[in-house]
Amino acid sequence: MVDVLTNSSNPKHRNSKFLKFLNKLNHGAYELKEDQLVKHPEKIKEFRELEMQRREQELLRVQEDRQLPEQNTADLFKNILDGNEDLTEEGYDQMMKEWMGDANQAQQMEKMMQEWSK
Repeated sequence: MVDVLTNSSNPKHRNSKFLKFLNKLNHGAYELKEDQLVKHPEKIKEFRELEMQRREQELLRVQEDRQLPEQNTADLFKNILDGNEDLTEEGYDQMMKEWMGDANQAQQMEKMMQEWSK
């Protein structure tokens, strides 16, 4: 099931909470014991670090594969908010790559992900 969802052409499947849950089970961050969900904090931290690396690699791969034209991310974001441009997967990837390129932003993203996972 993990492979099917991970390789799905539908981004909703690839980014679903259910898939993230299954990946945490596979990694050992979560464990089912006597009908209870047991969380392993050290494995959760390890999982988050691996997930951040995977996302960064995926963003780089997507940009390399698509050879995205250079566009100012701030302008792209403004155009999307103003309704002058649709948010495409390529545009999203471009914004995320630029955003993640800043180490401070990566740390903020990690903090947001930690809060979200609680």
